[in-house]
Order: sequence, then structure tokens, then C-alpha cells
Amino acid sequence: MKRMRFTKGIAAAVFSCTVFLTSGLGQDLDTSKRAIEDFVRQADLKFESSKADFVLKSKLSEKFSCSMKGNTVEVLSVRYRKADADHEEEYFFQAGKLVYAIERQAPVGGSGPAWSGVYYFKNGKLLDHTTNGHGKSELDSWDPEDEVFRMSRKRMKQLRDHLKKRNL
Repeated sequence: MKRMRFTKGIAAAVFSCTVFLTSGLGQDLDTSKRAIEDFVRQADLKFESSKADFVLKSKLSEKFSCSMKGNTVEVLSVRYRKADADHEEEYFFQAGKLVYAIERQAPVGGSGPAWSGVYYFKNGKLLDHTTNGHGKSELDSWDPEDEVFRMSRKRMKQLRDHLKKRNL
């Protein structure tokens, strides 16, 4: 009987510690996400009043918009139409590091379901993400961290190349 109470006591203690540690991790995640969202709100306000636009002539006619803080890109937005869907990508950088990204895909003319993804990054790692709708996030092979980092690097390279050409 004493052994049974002791075992139950140990199990209760382990459970309590697990709940405590898990709730602490959840609070850290929420705190990090709130800090990122605060930064994104401020950057978005500046973006709307100080963005520079250009169209990259390619098969897709991608429209780029960016906002800088000094010589560093703070917000980079790309819009284009591919096949029968409108696409939008937005990347937010804090001190040169990706902290937030959002993608949207909507059928032209609203003739079907839309898809979107929101991504939070901290210290070069995917902190959290959510997706809505049917799309690439349903594929087992989809790696959101790899894809968003790869796309943000591609977009930054396109922006730098455009700025270099413009300064010549």
C-alpha cells in the first residue's frame, strides 16, 4: 500500500513538472510571437508610407515592393500571377534576419479555395507556422523552414540584382 502511494506520488510529481515545463515553453513561444508581431506591425506601417516598387520582367511579371531601414531591407513583398492563381509573398527582416513571412495563393476570380501560410522565425530557425486551405502544406515532403528561407534568399538576390542594375 505504501509502495502504491509512493508510486502515485512520483507519477503526480512527474506530471506536475511536465505540465509546468510545457506551459513555460508555451509562454516563451507566445512571448516570442508577440514580439515578432509587434515588430511586423511597426514595419508594415513604415512599409506603406515608404515602399519602393518595381516590376521584374520575367515570365511572371513579378511586382516587388520593399522598404529599407538604412541599407538593410526591412520588408520585401512580391506579387505575381502564375497559371490561374494570384500569389503574394511578404518577408519581414529585423537587423537583416528573417523573422516573419506570409504567403497567399488565391484562384483568379475567386473560383476556388485560397491557401495561406504564416511563418515565425527566431535565431535562424522556424519558431512556428500555420497554414489555411488546401495546398502544398498537405504534402508529406513539404519543409516550410527550408522553402521559406530558400524563397526569401532568392527574392533578396533578385532585389539586390535590381538595385545594382539601377545604380549603374
